[in-house]
Amino acid sequence: MARAAEKYKVVCPVCGKQLFSSSSADVEDVMCPKCKKQYVVRVGVGSLQIRESQMQYSIDNSK
Repeated sequence: MARAAEKYKVVCPVCGKQLFSSSSADVEDVMCPKCKKQYVVRVGVGSLQIRESQMQYSIDNSK
């Protein structure tokens, strides 16, 4: 019997806000919409890794 694909719900480790859900093996760069912390999330078969990112976002309001 085939095993059903696992579904991951990734939440911010600081504030608990759900960041996204995934059932595929992906790497995502995400920013928490609530506390604005930035993370790199790696979803693999049977595993999930989340770490703080060094990404820098900027918004150009000069237009």
